[in-house]
Amino acid sequence: MSVSLVVIRLELADQSDSPHGFQYCAVSEMSEEEMREKALASARATLGGKPELERAAVLHQHLGSRVMSDMVIETFQPNDGNGEAKDQMDVSGTPDSPSKQLPDQISFFSGNPSVEIVHGIMHLYKTNKMTSLTEDMRRSAMLCILTVPTTMTSHDLMKFVAPFNDVMEHMKIIRDSMPNQYMVLVKFRSQADADSFYTACNGRQFNSIEDAVCQLVYVERAEVIKSEEGASLPVMDLTELPKCTVCLERMDESVNGVLTTLCNHSFHSQCLQRWEDASCPVCRYCQTPEPVEENKCFECGVQENLWICLICGHIGCGRYVSRHAYKHFEETQHTYAMQLTNHRVWDYAGGVCSQLNNKVVKLSQELREEQEMNRCLRANQTQLQAQLQLRDSEEKKSKLQDCSFSLNSELTSHNSYFLSQNSEFISHFSFFPLSWNKTKK
Repeated sequence: MSVSLVVIRLELADQSDSPHGFQYCAVSEMSEEEMREKALASARATLGGKPELERAAVLHQHLGSRVMSDMVIETFQPNDGNGEAKDQMDVSGTPDSPSKQLPDQISFFSGNPSVEIVHGIMHLYKTNKMTSLTEDMRRSAMLCILTVPTTMTSHDLMKFVAPFNDVMEHMKIIRDSMPNQYMVLVKFRSQADADSFYTACNGRQFNSIEDAVCQLVYVERAEVIKSEEGASLPVMDLTELPKCTVCLERMDESVNGVLTTLCNHSFHSQCLQRWEDASCPVCRYCQTPEPVEENKCFECGVQENLWICLICGHIGCGRYVSRHAYKHFEETQHTYAMQLTNHRVWDYAGGVCSQLNNKVVKLSQELREEQEMNRCLRANQTQLQAQLQLRDSEEKKSKLQDCSFSLNSELTSHNSYFLSQNSEFISHFSFFPLSWNKTKK
């Protein structure tokens, strides 16, 4: 079995601080600077040399209808409680001294140091290359739980992962504007520990009451990039996915290796409830599928044959109008779009790949047909040569037989002639009298 690793990119507003300990790379040999260079290579190539206004237009185009919001990142470490107890024990063990001088200033921290608030957008990508789940393949020591229902508190989640506390380094709970779900990043000590957690918990229900299951993916990279640096621009060898669970599950086999779809949302009340108060622009449009004022192509304004981008919410017309939806894909590399009328999802990259595959299959079929034709021609040629050789041998044999028959006929004729001559000669000498012979003597 093979899966796609994911890349999680946190696009931060220019004034927002970076969260502590968020960045991660499965390739341990890469430094943070090398990770940053790899992440920003395509963005710098796109934005390089452009004036400020043009840069802003490009960034706005790739951002689409997405808006930045506050995200709460809560970090849990299995050994936090032990450390606090140790600190308290050290403080209590120190006796008070009357000669002890109080400092002029005492530093303090207000709030929970394990909770950080950042302002930005979370991006989710999948690698275009599939990775095998065999033991000898290198994957990652970090896993991501894509969607945890908000009905599960942090305490409930800690109980869910409690059997693996000894092999966990930390766990980050990420809550954004989605009111009914949150994402969790779990870092393990080794890939073997992550594999054990993946095998034990992937596809498993969080509890016996709810139907929600734990959907795990391996994380290749987790990175933090400022918005002005081009965080929304496409990344080489990666395909961006919608972060909304409903949209992610809409794509079915388009997200092969990332998610197994268990529901197609056709009049499914439990799934439709997740659309309530959703900040996802696609889900907002799906609640009003009838033509309204907002449901029109962003470029030409037509209201028929509309497709909405599952990544940024851009609405464009289809191929039978002005093809603005496809032009949006060419400009932004946002692969997935959904038709507003019937909710059919189209994978532009997969469609192009399918067309190429069809051409390859056709060429392969033509090649096989040509090879079969050549094989038949060679077989026919061999058979013809054998027939010609047989015909030649038969002709030679026939000629030899004719020649032999002719020779036999000639010999028979000559034999008959000489026999007749011999008979005549004998008969001629038999008429002479014996007296003639005596007289001559």
